[in-house]
Amino acid sequence: MKPNDLLFRNSKGELLTRDWAAWLFEQDCERAGIPEHKTFIHVPKLTAGITLRKSGADIKTIQEVLGHKNINSAAQYLRIGADEADGARPRAFGDGGRKLTTVSGEEMAQACDIACLQ
Repeated sequence: MKPNDLLFRNSKGELLTRDWAAWLFEQDCERAGIPEHKTFIHVPKLTAGITLRKSGADIKTIQEVLGHKNINSAAQYLRIGADEADGARPRAFGDGGRKLTTVSGEEMAQACDIACLQ
């Protein structure tokens, strides 16, 4: 295969247009029982971007893999869902989901003094 070879062709061997590809995708989604609001052709690219982010890829990698010329286009994949936000604090601080307790200024000062001595 050469760089300019057509990857997707119609039944006549011609370039498969964007509109025709979108229509085929929507038909396949309908047959698979995918909800209508998830049947637009951009969904696979969005899914790839979100999967890359969740696997720990940095923004530059996401930009390159998805072919975005502008890094701001790739930045949309940095958003997180509510389920991720809810679990972020316990994962980050290892508190097992317990509520954080408040400490007095004096207790904070003592903790800082101990940390500085170590």
